[in-house]
Amino acid sequence: MNDTEKNTIWTAIAEINDGEPQRAKRVLRGLVLPERQHRSEALGVASHVGAAVSYAVPPPAPDYADMVRTFGRPGDESALVRVEFPYAMRLAWDKVKQVRSSRCHRHVEAPLRGALSELLERHGFEWIQRRGLHLFGGIYNYRPTRGGTTWSKHAWGAAIDLNPDENGLRTPWKPDRIGERGFATMPVEAVEVFERHGFK
Repeated sequence: MNDTEKNTIWTAIAEINDGEPQRAKRVLRGLVLPERQHRSEALGVASHVGAAVSYAVPPPAPDYADMVRTFGRPGDESALVRVEFPYAMRLAWDKVKQVRSSRCHRHVEAPLRGALSELLERHGFEWIQRRGLHLFGGIYNYRPTRGGTTWSKHAWGAAIDLNPDENGLRTPWKPDRIGERGFATMPVEAVEVFERHGFK
């Protein structure tokens, strides 16, 4: 997606936020996105969906400086709010335990709730369960990236892990190899939904 296409989408989102869905439709009418080339980084990593922001603010670049400009300093818990999930999740490491909400950065709350709600509305809870998208691996965690020295997007509460056992940080993701041995299971449909809500 080029800058012009991104700006068109953000203009449409602003119209929706202003209560003008018809204007948003007119803005989007001329936009035809090419078939996307999905990569293993389509969601940052397969299960690690991160760095969306509230619909009025464009998503940051993945570098530290832009993350700080958008979200503030990592570990600032005063920027966290509670997001209510539109469907019941289970802890990935304790599947008996149900999770109905979690803390995230205030800029991420609306896009995250929107993406999860769209998954539920489009595909239903049974589809979500079959693909493990109800297995919650966490959002806020003040820590560096695993095995690295840079801050994780979780340190801002700007990332969510879904079904982390099958979609680990360094597990390769390819749309034509989903679920094959050694490859992540994150469905293309989920990647596209989260991208529509500003995650990358």
